[in-house]
Amino acid sequence: MAHSSPDATTRPGSQWYRVPVEHRILGLDKRSFPFALIVLALWLGLQFGVPAVNDAVANDDLTVAGDRMLVTETLAITPTTGWEVNQGIRTTDDVSSPEPEAVYLTKGGVQFFVQSDDFEGDATELLDQIDRVAKATDPSAFNPATHRSTVTTTAGITGVAETVQGAATTGQVIALTEDGTGIEIQVAGPSDQMATLAPEVHRMIQSLGPVKSTEEN
Repeated sequence: MAHSSPDATTRPGSQWYRVPVEHRILGLDKRSFPFALIVLALWLGLQFGVPAVNDAVANDDLTVAGDRMLVTETLAITPTTGWEVNQGIRTTDDVSSPEPEAVYLTKGGVQFFVQSDDFEGDATELLDQIDRVAKATDPSAFNPATHRSTVTTTAGITGVAETVQGAATTGQVIALTEDGTGIEIQVAGPSDQMATLAPEVHRMIQSLGPVKSTEEN
């Protein structure tokens, strides 16, 4: 993904910062579209019964102790046991070109999704863009809470999280940045199941860290 050289109007964090025109659609930063559209896709899926379909389809690819899923070439997460692997590459997978893809795990109707892409800016800017694009695309899809909290993984990667609330569903959207890469974690599901799996979800988010460091542990 190409980026303009930073100056007074293109450097994220500057009080004069404006998204470069080549990256804007209707005034929004199109570089964050993939992040925001995944938020919408998963959230709308929850509203229209995708978890019920997932539960009806047998999947014998479950996470076991020691599994690690690639998020980027250098970062991975450690899922707890018993999650269905719908998409993703384990650090132990024998693949010729282990370029990470999105990680999509499900358990008990809860969906855990992680993706990464190039992003110049901090975690707050990434989450702002995710919200703006998602609202512009479908403002009725979900209602982010006004309160945000800081998230820091065990490896020291810092991000920003917000709660997403629907009629019978609850979710979290977490934006993190590391060395020019934006990482989005979205977790969503029926409110009761989200509460049950909250400790597991917390450990999984906290586990985001360097692949080598994870393997050494």
